[in-house]
Amino acid sequence: MGLSRIYTALNNLIIRNIGDTGGPSSTRVDEELNNIIAWAKLSPRCIHSSTATTGNVGGGLDTLRTITIPANSLAATDDWFDYYLAGTIAVNDNNKRFFISFSGVTLLDTGLVDLDGFGFEIYGTIARTGATQISFTIKSIIGAVQVDSAGAIVAGGTTGAVIRNNNGSGIGGIANMTTNPSDLLFQAEATANNDVQMVKSHAYLIQMT
Repeated sequence: MGLSRIYTALNNLIIRNIGDTGGPSSTRVDEELNNIIAWAKLSPRCIHSSTATTGNVGGGLDTLRTITIPANSLAATDDWFDYYLAGTIAVNDNNKRFFISFSGVTLLDTGLVDLDGFGFEIYGTIARTGATQISFTIKSIIGAVQVDSAGAIVAGGTTGAVIRNNNGSGIGGIANMTTNPSDLLFQAEATANNDVQMVKSHAYLIQMT
């Protein structure tokens, strides 16, 4: 539901000078402000956005993007944030690896996979289920499959789309999110420089209380 006024401005008298009577009652002002606060509280807030291009360097894991969630952002159970990561994969026969962690806890590790070109998109949600525990979902689209006008696959060699959900009420081992900032790291491993490049990322926070 969009933000809207509770009372119309036509119902309010204008106070021109100190001491004049009229104007909205304090209770109406409180109601209007509370309405605005309630709407804003449950609206997504962008906490990260970047179009910087960052590529891996040689072999080994390299951090291509860090999204920092400030302390007390995930302050209560069911507070959550969405994130989006996108980039390119070099057209060569080098194996590539994608790795995502949150506060040092592994969320995604593809291992080294033979990916030859195309790009990637990763969508994720992380929700607080306790001060040191989260629930998460990741949808990773790594590489792509091309289909011609007749419906035949003309290129592949990719991992396709994979959805991962953690089981149960969540996974632990997270540094206390009330008192500590948390880093979401996207890392990649390959062989040559820029085998994997991050080109776009953003994150949106929702606080339920």
